[in-house]
Amino acid sequence: MRSKRFLTLVSTIDRYFFYVDPLSALQQGSKALSAGWAPHRDRPECDEGSFRSDETPKYTTVWVALSEANHNNSCLSVIPKGVDPGYTDGDGEINPLSVIFSKIEAFQEIRSLPCKPGGLICFSHRLMHWGSKPDPHAGAPPRAALSFAAASNDFEKPYLDRKYLPVPPLELRVALVCGQILAYGGTVDPGVAATKEYFAVFKSFASEFEPDFVSRVVSKTQWLSVQHKTEDYTKAEIPQRSLDLNLGVLVKEEKHTFGNKMDAMGRKKDMSLEEQRAWIEATRPKWEAEQLAKEAARAAESDSDDCEMDAGGLDEFMEEVE
Repeated sequence: MRSKRFLTLVSTIDRYFFYVDPLSALQQGSKALSAGWAPHRDRPECDEGSFRSDETPKYTTVWVALSEANHNNSCLSVIPKGVDPGYTDGDGEINPLSVIFSKIEAFQEIRSLPCKPGGLICFSHRLMHWGSKPDPHAGAPPRAALSFAAASNDFEKPYLDRKYLPVPPLELRVALVCGQILAYGGTVDPGVAATKEYFAVFKSFASEFEPDFVSRVVSKTQWLSVQHKTEDYTKAEIPQRSLDLNLGVLVKEEKHTFGNKMDAMGRKKDMSLEEQRAWIEATRPKWEAEQLAKEAARAAESDSDDCEMDAGGLDEFMEEVE
């Protein structure tokens, strides 16, 4: 049966793209990840408000393999709930790994999750997981994956107001990308110049984002300032010319399907940023109506109530959003 609990989750717009190249460990200066992320939980919160009475989580991560993910080029590894005391009880101030692996036999409980292209893995915010380190000598191709999250509103609100969905204006998408890069700066350092530019763009549109997300971006940017031993990026003046240049180039090079669809729906060429934003807002009701009609048609044609997306369905989905 289709889970009504699952359908109450809303995309938080928290997304991340992973590109792990087994050879990057051997190539100096490579921009690709040499391994997946270290062991972690997606959210540290674990109280009576993070799970429902039926034990379903209020936050779920969906990890999608865009290429084959296996032991040679890095796949997900997890610790099952049954051998993880902190999964439901919380970790407190203790390193959860020291508790999980307090007995040497616990290492035998680790589960690897290879995944075919188009396959996906769903898990709660409390699952301890990581991306394994690939074997640079196995000759395996790079691994690409995309993750995104959905949550109950009373646990974590979407980063942008739902009025901007399904496709936010271009400048908000750019600001979101900049904010996401900074928010995950503790895992992948964007560097001095990029950090300053990203925060300049994000700050200009910060009022449009959920306050908790803004606080997270500001906090991580300040942390990066300390790591880079520079002035506090969050207090620096925003060079307007730099902001205009960044957004202008991105608008010019826009390749999104929605951009192509806008042309088909009557968008004029050579619109300014302000004209394009106004056009998007005026056209949004028609676009949203089309999406709702498509969803209704798909639901009517569905032969199953299972809440699953097969590889073919994922391919169709990716074609729509690319």
